[in-house]
Amino acid sequence: MVCHTPPKDTGIDVIRSGMHVGSQTVRDFIIKYKPHVCISGHIHESRAKDKIGDTIVLNAGMFRDGWYIEVVIDKGVLSAVLKSVA
Repeated sequence: MVCHTPPKDTGIDVIRSGMHVGSQTVRDFIIKYKPHVCISGHIHESRAKDKIGDTIVLNAGMFRDGWYIEVVIDKGVLSAVLKSVA
């Protein structure tokens, strides 16, 4: 799953003040449909990896700072990792 808005109350929806600003609707979708991974953006300062149940949720942060996410499916096993170009 790729979604611009992050799910609420995770490590990937926190702004500088510490407030969670993600979407409850996105969180509810993840809880109901249980995708393997959810990659999000929008909150530039919230580079993180977290979980909702068994779903891995990630925000790479800003690419201009060299951050990205690598998703690999090998023999049916999915992995998603925060990476840096540096």
